[in-house]
Amino acid sequence: MNDIVKKLNNANAKGTFFVNGDNYDCIYSGGSIARLKNAYDNGHQIASHTWSHSDLTTLSKDQINNEMSLVEQAIKRITGATPAFMRPPYGAYNNLVLEVAGALENKVVYWDFDSGDSTGEFE
Repeated sequence: MNDIVKKLNNANAKGTFFVNGDNYDCIYSGGSIARLKNAYDNGHQIASHTWSHSDLTTLSKDQINNEMSLVEQAIKRITGATPAFMRPPYGAYNNLVLEVAGALENKVVYWDFDSGDSTGEFE
């Protein structure tokens, strides 16, 4: 993430980083905290990609709320800001996901290009 922040800064551009709470690494680990703070302090946006990267369409309303609230609380604790956007894992969402996102004042974001970032292919 730090390399991407540096590249964006060098291009005088801003980015949005969608982060998990506990998928590959815990958001509260020292390295994760430093990376998130660096991105946020450099003017980039930190947004939700849920706590554990679960397929939200398979969860109950309470479980969806938990997935979104846990990462929202973590982002707020680390950056001081509440995320405004949420990108659903696997691009999977339904009306229940939209309802919970709306109650948390999150806009749901979808993509039309897969950067390959989950496999490390983006560089």
